[in-house]
Amino acid sequence: MTNRITPAVLAVAMFFTSACAPSPEESLAEARASFAEHRFSEARVHLLSAIEGGEVDGAALDLLARTQLELGDGEGAMTTLERLRAMDRAPADAAILAGDAQLLRGKPDLAIASVEGLRTSEAWRVRALAALRGGDHAGASQAFTAGAAADGSRARLLGEAARYALLRGDLEGARTALAGARGKDEPLEAMLAAGELAAAEGRHDAALAEYEAAGKRWPESRPVLLGRLSALGDLGRTTEMAPLLKAAAARTPGDPSIVYLQARLAAAEGDWQRTRSILQPEEERLDTMPQAQLLYGQSLGELGLHQQAIGHFRAYLRSQPGRPAALRLLGRAQLASGDAPAAVATLRPLASAPGARAGDVASMAAATKAAGTPDAAQWQARARDAGAQTLATRLAQADAALRKEDWSGASAGYRAILGMTDGRNAMVLNNLAYAEGRQGNHAVAHEHAQAALKLAPGNASVLDTAGWIMVEGGIDREGGIALLRKAAELAPQNPAIARHLALATR
Repeated sequence: MTNRITPAVLAVAMFFTSACAPSPEESLAEARASFAEHRFSEARVHLLSAIEGGEVDGAALDLLARTQLELGDGEGAMTTLERLRAMDRAPADAAILAGDAQLLRGKPDLAIASVEGLRTSEAWRVRALAALRGGDHAGASQAFTAGAAADGSRARLLGEAARYALLRGDLEGARTALAGARGKDEPLEAMLAAGELAAAEGRHDAALAEYEAAGKRWPESRPVLLGRLSALGDLGRTTEMAPLLKAAAARTPGDPSIVYLQARLAAAEGDWQRTRSILQPEEERLDTMPQAQLLYGQSLGELGLHQQAIGHFRAYLRSQPGRPAALRLLGRAQLASGDAPAAVATLRPLASAPGARAGDVASMAAATKAAGTPDAAQWQARARDAGAQTLATRLAQADAALRKEDWSGASAGYRAILGMTDGRNAMVLNNLAYAEGRQGNHAVAHEHAQAALKLAPGNASVLDTAGWIMVEGGIDREGGIALLRKAAELAPQNPAIARHLALATR
């Protein structure tokens, strides 16, 4: 028997459908509200409803073009802008919008043509980004300089200029540009630059804070999400990183940046075989993913495939010449593969530089000894001196960072010290645990605190750190309180221990 809807029932259904559906004006108002809150996917839905529900409105199309740009839809934005031109309703900044759309389409020449004759800061921003897309770094620098002195709002240009300075390793230039970009209504470009600058300076907790603040204002931004994931990785907060990364991979499967971060997470967990497996399917396009190529080479080296690793390190250095991290990895791989003379040639610039790392000097000492060079004995002596001097310097720097509450800097310093020693200094382990705990890395903090506790079970500070981390991190409240009570018995006048015990038992 066929189910049928009677005309009366159908009429009632149509009445309620039409009564519940928002009018074009209501949909446009909803779209404007969503756009203002940077919820662009939602704004697009409302705009399409407004456009389909009534006469094509110039205001709706204008907002649709801007929404499409925010969503990275260059093709759609160009189509919408062409409709506006055909209606003689093109907005005043149509040329800039078209330039941005052409950039998204991968057409830098057309982007430049779109802003021909314009001398505003926004036009120079389009020219600078177009130059970068075309590999014209000199042209990009000139455009950023011209835009900084041009009329109009310069915040987006200065934000991009700061990010470009960071790409060139010019931290001071990035700071200067960023200072001009920040403000009450700072653009996304400035917030991204702030996070990237903090990361470049090693202030990973500050970088995470910048990205989290940006995420609240720009909840759909892919660069913000990638920055947040990267900062969590830098902080070693893999427990928080993993679910975010899994969700991102589900939304954009095959996204090269997500694939790289998945591999980076595996590397952070010490799983080099998984790191290799994640990146191996991307091997043919690693030339366009420099950081992934470097990590892939590192995974090969860690797995003992030194010759293959060398090939990837060299490929990376062709696109990123002189990068110390890559030279360091290449030199060590050459030494491990038995090519000591090549390792000496690679490592010499690093080890000879003023303020050379103790690790680079030590690697150079090993390479010259293996190669039998005449200066091998000198490098052996330098390695011994550099190790002792660097250890003292690192300890002073880490302690200073701890006093200044620069938790990520302190963590990095104490980790370096553990790597330079046998890793059995109770106070270094204790301070590292404390710094990690302050960053919310309770699992990592607990591991180091327990190691310190085994070495110094009667030290009040060590007991306090271990106990408080167990309580604050929700690891073992009762066990933590027991350690805090013992710490308070050993140091009854210590206010920090007394405060922790009071907080734990209230």
